[in-house]
Amino acid sequence: MKKKKLLGVMAALALTVISLGNGMVHTYAANGNYTDRAYKFNLMMVPQYTEKQIKYTSSSVYCAVSSSPTAYLSVSAQGEYGTSWVNKTVGGWATVPAGTPSAPAKRRIRASLLEANNYQALNVRLYFMANGKDGWVTGVWSPDCLGDYPAVN
Repeated sequence: MKKKKLLGVMAALALTVISLGNGMVHTYAANGNYTDRAYKFNLMMVPQYTEKQIKYTSSSVYCAVSSSPTAYLSVSAQGEYGTSWVNKTVGGWATVPAGTPSAPAKRRIRASLLEANNYQALNVRLYFMANGKDGWVTGVWSPDCLGDYPAVN
């Protein structure tokens, strides 16, 4: 009986439910936020940031580009430290290739986001740049990477 109760408590602790205030509720595994969030924006309007998400692990950031007017995009991973957003991408920028809707370019961006925050969860976002090219960029991203995708930096 004690084992069943303990397993039940452990299962409850393994999932955390977060309400985003906009009516959406997301469930995250306690050891990472692997939920893909879609992004879509026109590169002519600068700067372009994804919506922020909470990062829980020191894993890379996942980014999949499914359409772009350019073959490659410059992307940086930024963390919210206090009231400032800081680029913590290894090497400053990552060069992410464009894919297609049927075969998105799935990559991981190495960044020292949690390390710079004493390994505490924090808000992160991606910043996209493509030298003023006109056209739409679409894809998905998540703050924690669960796959062994090629690193782009």
